[in-house]
Amino acid sequence: MIQKPDPKQYVQFDNPKSGCGMGCWAIGCAGIVVLFLTLCGGGFYGVFYSSLPLKLIEAALEEDGEIEIEGLKGNLVSGFTADEVRFKADNDQWSNLTDIKFKYSGGSSIFGSDRLIIEELSINGGTIYADWDPETSELDFDSDITEFGDEFDEIGDEMRNEFGQSPSIREIRIDLVRVANLRIVNPTTQLEITLDEIKFDGFQMLDGELVSLGELFVKSSQVDLVSVPSVEFADMKNSQRFEGTLRLQADHRLTEDMPFVVDFAIDDDLKLLLKTSTFNEKLQFVQTPEDKSLTYNEFSPADFIDLQTGQLQPSEVNLRLEYGEKTGEGPINVNSDGSFILGKTRFTDLRIEEPGKGRDSRLVGTGTVNGETVHAKIKVLSPFSPIFDAWLECDTIESAEELWSQTVFGKSFDELTEEEQFAVNASQIVDEPAVPEILEVPDLPENSAPANGDDQDQDGEAPLPVEDDSKKSADEKAESEETEGNQAA
Repeated sequence: MIQKPDPKQYVQFDNPKSGCGMGCWAIGCAGIVVLFLTLCGGGFYGVFYSSLPLKLIEAALEEDGEIEIEGLKGNLVSGFTADEVRFKADNDQWSNLTDIKFKYSGGSSIFGSDRLIIEELSINGGTIYADWDPETSELDFDSDITEFGDEFDEIGDEMRNEFGQSPSIREIRIDLVRVANLRIVNPTTQLEITLDEIKFDGFQMLDGELVSLGELFVKSSQVDLVSVPSVEFADMKNSQRFEGTLRLQADHRLTEDMPFVVDFAIDDDLKLLLKTSTFNEKLQFVQTPEDKSLTYNEFSPADFIDLQTGQLQPSEVNLRLEYGEKTGEGPINVNSDGSFILGKTRFTDLRIEEPGKGRDSRLVGTGTVNGETVHAKIKVLSPFSPIFDAWLECDTIESAEELWSQTVFGKSFDELTEEEQFAVNASQIVDEPAVPEILEVPDLPENSAPANGDDQDQDGEAPLPVEDDSKKSADEKAESEETEGNQAA
């Protein structure tokens, strides 16, 4: 007797017409999954581990004809190298950078990694053509001195907020950034800066805290600089000192290479503390929570700077500017005090004439010349290569030449030597030179021109303005025409 199969033992899924059961279904599903993973994996590799994305970027950059890239290799995950990058600036000259390397790890942070490590960013040659204005602008008492520190504090606030809330990157590390053998040329002035080497390494930030500031080294035709342990902020963890030298080529007005030091520290709130000193410690700037000030100590520009124009400069400048907090939309609160000497006259009680005028602000001091009160106004043309423009004012000495002569040399202008007279004339600064109004004068016969060849009479006075004929009556016009006819005859 044949026993029938128990239907409870198994469930029949086979399709008698297909000849394939559950095994085929499972294999098909697995194949789809494998195919999907293969495609995804291949796409992932193609996008991030191959050079294809870089080639697409290269083609896009070169499309407008102002950038050319040679020898680009690498990928988006670990970095790339390039033999040369050429690009055009506004002056239409080709600049170039050679032997470029950018190596990093943690590049997969776009897939969830929380580390960004720059292993190497280097440029080992090239020439950059760039136009820039070598002239320094006037010192803005309201913002120039505090601007850098304020901007740094703003960056610190942003970084603290980013790391303190929900940081997407826990660690930032810079192992090496190096630029060498680079020339920067101003095609207009032919001024050239040579960067022999700039190297920065050892920076690390972890979980919102600064672990290491790193070290900086600079050697160039303009400035040399090296980082050493801080002296002023030696008790702070994140502190450093830059010791450097400003070269003559950086400012042709310098009489010798000028050493400088910059001590700085970054506190736990990522706020900048700064102390700088240059010109043999005669010029100092401080920015700390307790003190934000610019100080000149017995500073005489002529000891360090040669203007080559004969312009007289103040000497023994003692000046302290203390910067308060900015409130609302008004100007920053600046307290000032000090004195300086101009020739034979000392001016004291230095103060900012009109706070809030920015680059139009001037320091005003008071002195006495031959028993008369004289006010001297000075404008600082640059804080760290300080040159001064000066103006003199006196209610009783109207002639600028006499005022300058008596203030500086203690005698009248006629008693000065030619060299002294030249210096007085070179030192008189005119804000807005008076431009005489040009009058439309009718053509005159040759013999009616002034004998001295100019528009002044024998007493040196300007001629009377020519009357407008359109405002004359008919009788006046007839009389005027008759007079002109007699003169012509």
